[in-house]
Amino acid sequence: MGRVQTPVLVMIVERDDDVRHFHTEPFWELVTTYRETLFKYTGDRFLTREAGENFFLQLGKGPLRIDSIRAQCVLIGLPRANYYYRGIPEEAFNLALIKRIDEIYTERPCNGSRVITQKLRREGYIYF
Repeated sequence: MGRVQTPVLVMIVERDDDVRHFHTEPFWELVTTYRETLFKYTGDRFLTREAGENFFLQLGKGPLRIDSIRAQCVLIGLPRANYYYRGIPEEAFNLALIKRIDEIYTERPCNGSRVITQKLRREGYIYF
């Protein structure tokens, strides 16, 4: 056996042993829907239905809190970087330009970008 083959063979044999000795056991998970959002308890699985139901009943006795920003972001499906991002307000000129482009397009939806650009040049929105 070579230097690489021996460790790989050991990994394969260990994995095969793990698969052979694996035994399944039934468990319960706590999943609920609130305001069209699915929530799943991420702690340990419950080995009996009664344990899961008792845990669920304990939740109702106090206020529900989400302590970490990470957990809050996971619940709503938002990357954490987006949580911390603070956008830069749009400049007044850009807002006026966007509004005018929308007006031109609404007047004649068949006009393409070239016609809209020419019209904006004539009106002084574009200087080049």
